[in-house]
Amino acid sequence: MQGKRRPQLRAGRRSVYTLLLLVLSAVAAGGFWFLTAKIDAGEAQIDAGQTRLADKEPALEAGQAELAAGKQRLSEGKEEYREARESLFLVWGDKLFKGGKGFKQAREQIAEGERKIADGEERISAGEIRVATGRQQLRLGGKRLRLARIARVACAAVAVLFAAAAIVTRFTRVILQPR
Repeated sequence: MQGKRRPQLRAGRRSVYTLLLLVLSAVAAGGFWFLTAKIDAGEAQIDAGQTRLADKEPALEAGQAELAAGKQRLSEGKEEYREARESLFLVWGDKLFKGGKGFKQAREQIAEGERKIADGEERISAGEIRVATGRQQLRLGGKRLRLARIARVACAAVAVLFAAAAIVTRFTRVILQPR
């Protein structure tokens, strides 16, 4: 009677091992499908990020060009104002005909131009930071996608390995029974 129990116990163990290997194979396959979904979503995000970055880079360059043109206009305006202040005839004419309002308006326009230049520099600086951050995020996302693809292949390989081991364990008595 004890001789009959022993093969049944081994057959029971073999079933438990087979079931365990099938569960591990299913978990690895689930990891494969989970990573596939995450990879697909990540690729979509990277595509959207590249599109946004492609839209923002020309806008940043246009802003930089506009800022440079504004600085040039301000510089020219300051130079004209300095030359006009040095001309006694223009100063006398402004005081006589406009009560000195012409030079006052010119100073106000120069001050306004300097404020706009400072604001533009801040906005350009913030834009450069956003674009640099976007590039960095795209690089980081690409690295994560590569790692996820490697992990997905590993999950697939492990699932196949466990499934094969379950098949071998289920149909092979030599492995679990001594001779």
